[in-house]
Amino acid sequence: MPLTCPACMRILCPTSVEGTTVDVCQGGCGGIWFDAHEMQQINEPFAFSANALLNIQKMPGITLVQRGKRSCPRCKDLFLMRHYFSRKKKVEIDDCPGCGGIWLDAGELALIRDELPPVEDRKEEIRQRNIRLVYQYILKIRIESSERQETVQ
Repeated sequence: MPLTCPACMRILCPTSVEGTTVDVCQGGCGGIWFDAHEMQQINEPFAFSANALLNIQKMPGITLVQRGKRSCPRCKDLFLMRHYFSRKKKVEIDDCPGCGGIWLDAGELALIRDELPPVEDRKEEIRQRNIRLVYQYILKIRIESSERQETVQ
């Protein structure tokens, strides 16, 4: 079933970008709906390039639903919650407390991309995070193994 734009009530167009499909308000308000976890992909240095989503056709003078009263395209009975994207408090986004989807108004994706650190910095950050996760996993296995040995004895 097609999704309805929470900002201008037009039908959203599924748009595929390098294997990821997001829902775009093409010819309407120019906003983008990301289902849960799709938004994270634009933050990963190795994930798809969101450049194709930066220039969505927008109809000038379109009337928008007031923020705070926008319904989730997936969960019709829930309203989107507005909050800052990051600690920098430069971009406010809308997300659904039910399904975890995120709505970006026209231009917000470009502002978010401007907030991101350079790709090389993000690669190192991800590498460090992965090292921590592996270390935590190994530690968990050692603890569980030690507990099993104590139970057997």
